[in-house]
This record gives sequence, structure tokens and C-alpha cells, in this order.
Amino acid sequence: MSKIGNIITRALLCFAAFIVVVSAIAFFWLAYDAKHRPLVPVYQTVITDFEVVQWEDMQGEEEKDHLRWWISRQQRGLRKIAEAFEIKTLRCFIFQTHNLRPHYNIHMVGEIPENTDFSEYRLEKHSLKNNERLFNTLKLCGADPLESEYCLELKDDFEVFVCIYRNRIILSVSWFSHTFLRNDTEKLACLEQFIAPRKK
Repeated sequence: MSKIGNIITRALLCFAAFIVVVSAIAFFWLAYDAKHRPLVPVYQTVITDFEVVQWEDMQGEEEKDHLRWWISRQQRGLRKIAEAFEIKTLRCFIFQTHNLRPHYNIHMVGEIPENTDFSEYRLEKHSLKNNERLFNTLKLCGADPLESEYCLELKDDFEVFVCIYRNRIILSVSWFSHTFLRNDTEKLACLEQFIAPRKK
């Protein structure tokens, strides 16, 4: 009995060690994949003559519905920027930012005159090398950026990330979905929570 007991004990220990090793490998693989997942948009489109969607004013209602409150703030920021720089066309890219959760980042790129005055804004330099998703977005727009270059973030109360690279302005918002966006119809519907073709 003692020999059988020893065999069973060793078998259980080996099985436990195997489970631990497999779990560790799976954890590190998921962490690596989440960080280094291909920086390719899951959806892209161009919207010309758009309007910024604006839900009802939800100021002061953060505790009541945090998600709608946050999206409403981003919508206000987009409207402020679109009006300030008279942007007419946006190239839009949706990136999935995590492979296990339905979190998305939307980059919208418009063009502005080369001599646009930013003197009323506080500008902060950001290395393109440290923002691969932004770098890839600019490449997709045909901007031909260099990793050694910088973009300029407009620091103001916009509620969205806004940066300038040469004659391009990039607006970035976040979308936290309850489910993954499975097809182009759902992805377009996600984008149209923020901007949509102007109603005739």
C-alpha cells in the first residue's frame, strides 16, 4: 500500500506542477499578447460632412450612469474641436485595445492648414516612438511619420486626446462595450455614437 500511495502522491504532485506551469505560460502569453497585439484597426472608414453626436447634457450625473456620462463628455470635446478647427472630413480607425475585454480606441484624423495658430493652447510634445497606435494611424493616413518625430498634444478641457502632426489633427476617444464588436455594422454603430454623416 505504501508503494501505491507513493505513486499516487507523486502523480498528484506532477499533475499539480503541470497545471501550475501551464497556467503560468497561459498568463504570460495573454499578458504579452495584450501588450503586443497587432496594432491594426479592426475597422476603418472615411466620413465627410459629418456632425458630432451629442446626447442629452449629463453634467453632474456621473454616479447615475458613468458610461453615458463619460461618452457625453467625449462628445462635447469632439464638438468643441470640430468647430474650433472647422474639420470637414475624418478618417476613422477603430482599434481593439485588449484581446480579452471589449475595449476600443477610436482615432479620427482630419486635415488642417499648415499655418494654423495654436498660440491659445498649451502644447505638450509626445514621441511617436512611444505611441505605436498613433504612429500606425498616421501611417495609414499616408502621413509617412518617423519614429524619431514628435506630435503636439493640445492640453485643454477637451475630454478627448487631441494631437497635431504636421497638417493633421488626431482626435482619440474610448469606447467600453458590453460585448465585442463582431461585424462592420456593429463597428460603424460604435463610431456613430460619436460622429455620423450630417443629416440632410
